[in-house]
Amino acid sequence: GAEVVVDEEDTTDYSAWPIGELRRFVEENGDSAGDVVEKPDLINRARKTARRLHLEAQRDPAASGYVYHPQSGYYFNNESGLYFDIFTSGFFNPENSKWYSYDSGNNTYVEWEAEKSNTMKKA
Repeated sequence: GAEVVVDEEDTTDYSAWPIGELRRFVEENGDSAGDVVEKPDLINRARKTARRLHLEAQRDPAASGYVYHPQSGYYFNNESGLYFDIFTSGFFNPENSKWYSYDSGNNTYVEWEAEKSNTMKKA
């Protein structure tokens, strides 16, 4: 059988996840799992996907303080209570179910819908 690779930084117990959840995690985060048959190989693919997501989040300064939250597929910050999506660079507030972008110039979060309506008014 395949050997499971252990990443010291990732303490997630992927072996406890059902195969369907592992496959969904890998595919929803932009990697392929269609060629994987054995569960240990799928676990390794999930670890590889999580590691890539972790490295991508580290490169984004707005995501500092965020920790990967495998159940949601986003990064979560306990202090702000916001989730961060590395693919859109969007921040989600679960309290009001709204998405925001981060304006580093003003050090503020700007609601996405507000941004779109402001852009539409200028047009």
